[in-house]
Amino acid sequence: MKKLTFLIQKLNESLCFISTFMTNFFAKYIKRPLPPNNNDPSTRRHSPIAAMMSNIKPTNPITRSGASSKLVTLPNTIGQNPLRNNSKSSSAPSVSQLNLSLLLEVVNSISDNEAKVQYLNVIISQILDYSKNCKPMNESVDLVFELFQTNIFREIPDLDASILYADTKISLSVPNWEQLKLIYQIFILTLKNTPVNNLQKHFTKKFVDNLINLLKTPEPQEVAVIEIIISFIFDHMNSLKTYIFEVFLKNLDRYLFDDCSYNGINSILKFYLALFKNSSPFNSNYIDIYKNYILPLFKKPYLTEYQTSLNNIVVFMETKDPRIGICTIEYILKYWPETDSNKETALLNSMPMILQFIPPSFTKNFAVKLFNTIVNGIKSPNYKVCQAALILCTNSTFLSQFTSSSATIVSIVAMPLKDISKHWNCEAREIAMEAIRTMYTFNNSKMAQMMIGINEEPDNDIAACHKWARIVKMAIKNDDSIIINDVKQKLESFLNTVRV
Repeated sequence: MKKLTFLIQKLNESLCFISTFMTNFFAKYIKRPLPPNNNDPSTRRHSPIAAMMSNIKPTNPITRSGASSKLVTLPNTIGQNPLRNNSKSSSAPSVSQLNLSLLLEVVNSISDNEAKVQYLNVIISQILDYSKNCKPMNESVDLVFELFQTNIFREIPDLDASILYADTKISLSVPNWEQLKLIYQIFILTLKNTPVNNLQKHFTKKFVDNLINLLKTPEPQEVAVIEIIISFIFDHMNSLKTYIFEVFLKNLDRYLFDDCSYNGINSILKFYLALFKNSSPFNSNYIDIYKNYILPLFKKPYLTEYQTSLNNIVVFMETKDPRIGICTIEYILKYWPETDSNKETALLNSMPMILQFIPPSFTKNFAVKLFNTIVNGIKSPNYKVCQAALILCTNSTFLSQFTSSSATIVSIVAMPLKDISKHWNCEAREIAMEAIRTMYTFNNSKMAQMMIGINEEPDNDIAACHKWARIVKMAIKNDDSIIINDVKQKLESFLNTVRV
């Protein structure tokens, strides 16, 4: 028992000595600087990633360049810096006496989030100094990758069904995002300041798998940065080009045939669009990829989450071969959503964009089926669908694609437009009347023939009286005390008020 007490006492003394040593060490070498004067241009520090990535567009993340052993120069522009820190900058310790490797070792061993953020800011400053002095970071690359993999790589589960099927979009957040954002900055700055040859050993297939898994994150800024990193790997690591290509195809295939989350699909579509655009000459095998993996995305229930990127691919493929446009429209009409009003509205709104590069001579094949679908939208009880279908009928540019079938189209849409011109919603009535005028321009003679009597306004008062008479008659059956004359007087008074 005495020995145990003695050992505990010695252990306490050792811990006190270590604590005192560390306190003196940090007091001597680590000092907090005064907050920078943001009004002084000489001390103003720009966002560490803005200058490097300010022109990279997330919709076109891939830029090709030859692999070499020189320092990598990442694209130095981006539409908006996805890692820009909008919060107030906190003062961080100045550690100019300590080298970058030691800082990284300290950060990798710290668990306190606040202290970690302070050290990460210092590391960013150190790396910027390396970049300013054109010094490679060879000695610290291993530690940066350890920092990245330890903190960034994590399992992101698929979204819960309650979120997927929610009536409104639910905003989700990533824990400790401010800390993760700094680590992403450090990682990308390291890629910029390190020769490609010194990075190759770190970019393995396992690393790529973990990186692609992060595309499921609900944080849009994180998705944008991951797209940039994947683009860098694809451009500079030739051994992984085919692997990335195949992994993305597998993810699309899994989404098509399994009921899994749509997260990551938008990024994959951006990747393939950039790949298709940068292929010179155009690879005919991409048409098979489009038909087998990309086109079927139109029938998935979460179309609205990635529709913009999907439409961009459709338009690009049509510029290569207009027959792809016909194939696309026929596929969409085949799997037209009849019970999903959001998806139906989105497809109706996308029609002008999808059809813009299809020659008018090609539209005969699907004109009748398309406008029958539009008429179903006009008759829809859902106002969003009805409005989207009516707006299509007011679009002269869209209708010009069907000039050779104008008579047939007018005969399909004329009567539904006449009926909807009496819609209960005043906005729907206005759009319907605008559509009628547009159809007169589209094919005057056929429209005049179909719309005989369009200016004959019904006697709304008489119609209202008839309806009220039926209501009063039904009410009397249930209540004998109702006096019909009183009801008629009140009805006439009401109608007079409406007329005024």
